[in-house]
Amino acid sequence: MNLRRDNLTIRNATIADSEQLCLWWNDGKIMAHAGFPNGLGLTSDEIAIDLASDSDETMRRHMIESDGRPIGEMNYRRLHTHGSDKEIVIFLAARISDCKSRSSM
Repeated sequence: MNLRRDNLTIRNATIADSEQLCLWWNDGKIMAHAGFPNGLGLTSDEIAIDLASDSDETMRRHMIESDGRPIGEMNYRRLHTHGSDKEIVIFLAARISDCKSRSSM
C-alpha cells in the first residue's frame, strides 16, 4: 500500500522502519493506552524479523507520515482464517496539532 494525499502518506512498513517502531512501542507513555504502561520490551531486530513476515493476506503494518516524517502506524490483521473479517488498528505518535494538514484520506 502506498496512499498519498496532500502531505499525508500511508505506506507499507519495511524493515527499515523497525527502529522507529521500536522507539514508539517501547515508550510506556505512548503504549499505555493499549495496556502496556512499560512498553512492549521488543528490540528493533525482533521487530524487523516480525515485519518480514507481513503479508497482505494475513497481517500488514503501515507507517503514517506527514511531510515525509513518521507520525504513527496502523495495521490490519485477519480475525478469522476462513473469513474476510479484519481488524484495523490506527496509532498516531504525534499530536494532531503537530500535523500541518488535517486532510482526510
